[in-house]
Amino acid sequence: MSQESWLGRFGAAELRSACKLAAVYFVVGATWILLSDRLLGILVSDAHEYARFQTWKGWFYVAVTSILFGAVAFRELERLAGIQEREGERNRRYRMVFETAIEGILTLDADHRIMYANPAACILSGRELPDLVGHRLSEFAAPEDAFSPACFEAELAGLAEQRSFRGEFPLARPGGRLWCEIAMNALVDEKGAFFGSHALLLDIQGRRDHEASLADSLKEKEILLRELSHRVKNNLQLVESFISLRTEDLGDSRASAYLVQFLSRIRAMALVHERLVVTPELPVIDLDGLVIDLAMEFVSLYNERDIHLSFGTIAPISIDADKAVPVALAVNEAMLNAILHAYPEGDRADIFIEVKMDGDTASVVVADQGRGFEPALARRPSSGIAIMEGLAAQAKGSIRFEGGPGQGTKFYLTMPVFAAGAKTPPAKS
Repeated sequence: MSQESWLGRFGAAELRSACKLAAVYFVVGATWILLSDRLLGILVSDAHEYARFQTWKGWFYVAVTSILFGAVAFRELERLAGIQEREGERNRRYRMVFETAIEGILTLDADHRIMYANPAACILSGRELPDLVGHRLSEFAAPEDAFSPACFEAELAGLAEQRSFRGEFPLARPGGRLWCEIAMNALVDEKGAFFGSHALLLDIQGRRDHEASLADSLKEKEILLRELSHRVKNNLQLVESFISLRTEDLGDSRASAYLVQFLSRIRAMALVHERLVVTPELPVIDLDGLVIDLAMEFVSLYNERDIHLSFGTIAPISIDADKAVPVALAVNEAMLNAILHAYPEGDRADIFIEVKMDGDTASVVVADQGRGFEPALARRPSSGIAIMEGLAAQAKGSIRFEGGPGQGTKFYLTMPVFAAGAKTPPAKS
């Protein structure tokens, strides 16, 4: 134990105790000398005998003080030995934890040079301890696009103020690279001055490989889903072509009108799968773009009708792909109801469409200024409203209507989704 560390164990309390002991020893010794000299002067008159008694008195004093000092010294040495033993046990336990840890542990100085590494760190790095000691930690970083050496050096430079740092570190090994999670804690002295750090290295290569495997698997599934959507779209277009041919054969009959309605529904489903093919992020689809495309396709299908579209706010909203088909069919039914019931005589059909967000709920609005609807008739099981309610339930949403006879109709489809921003396209006809 160094002198500095030994002295550092004694504070003001120990110093006061030492001063008291010295004072007591001085008082007792002075009292003994004065009283014993006076007593000998009274009891012994012969000078020769007096000198002999003084010698015995001195030896007695030396013997007693030696025993006392020996006892005190033995007690102090025993205390110091206990302290050293406890220190040694603590150091032994610390070293045992340090050496047997399965995580790599590094001790670095203030310049971030490695001072010591436990066996696990040597195994992770694929190097012996002498090959690590004295080198900066950044020297063992493998070149990776996902890792910035400049940012890592900046984190190390700020370790003295931040006191800790956690991140991912590509550890260069002979013949390869190993991704590790690194956690660093600053070391400070009693005055708070930074003098080094501890670094903990944890092997996360298996986790990163698993994440990469999941990403590849997800990419394959997205490709498969796009291919499936493409095939479904092609099949729906084939069905659409057959219905279109049959519609032309039937002319202007009522059966032809029913086929056109079915054709609009098939186009709505085909449009969903078409957008799924080109959507960059699956499994979501843009509700705003889907509604606008639906409206344009609907006007194109009923080109013999005088249909004028106008748009309110169209918020860019994303919905789950599994909700897209029922939502598209519900909106298509709302537009069908508008031209079949709001404007049944072939008059100019003004249809207003809006896609907006309220908190975490999205609403699609389809409104007209036609003759309105009878609530009693709308409750019939075979009505379009009943169909739209079923479709809304599939999308985990709900519908409601506003209006009445002579007041036009406003259809609301609401569902829980998320959105970002808003945009307002120009009116279209």
